[in-house]
Amino acid sequence: MDISTLLDQLPESRRAHSIAVGERVRRALTHAPHSIAPEHHEHVVTAALLHDVGYAPSLAHGFHPLDGALGLQVLGFDPIVCDLVAHHTGAEWEAEERGIPADALASYACDVDGIEEMRALVSWADLHTSPTGEAIEVEERLDDIVSRYGADHPVGRSVTAHRLALLALGSRFDPPHPYVHDERDEYVEAPR
Repeated sequence: MDISTLLDQLPESRRAHSIAVGERVRRALTHAPHSIAPEHHEHVVTAALLHDVGYAPSLAHGFHPLDGALGLQVLGFDPIVCDLVAHHTGAEWEAEERGIPADALASYACDVDGIEEMRALVSWADLHTSPTGEAIEVEERLDDIVSRYGADHPVGRSVTAHRLALLALGSRFDPPHPYVHDERDEYVEAPR
């Protein structure tokens, strides 16, 4: 099964979000400072595009990072892609809130140089993308997540408990200069 077929299984807004996260990662790999090896760029973009594929009805069992990673593994996707999907955007914290053993995520861990930075880049892009694919500030994104799920839901509790860490993750690849919105690209350096 190819990427497009998997994305087509997602609801329209989730698909738009996933495509935008993939595009944000693709641009960051070209423009943001990072040390991700060029041979892993396509793995990172693929994982960004498919980070929420665990919500697809054919794969969903209740915890989308693991559901997505398992589904992709069964379909023969590269282990790096499976790792990045399993470990995106605080999945370990949410797993803990849900009572899911840590080794469930660890089973997808890849021992590849730079995997932590690859995970961080996918998470950074996810945190800067609204549920429908627009660019968004991280604080607004976190507020939206808690609002949609509720403060008592495992997702809401996880985001609230780890807000500072998520804010830091969401700024990791931000440009060093003030940026402004531009129609051609999400952010361009502000004139001085």
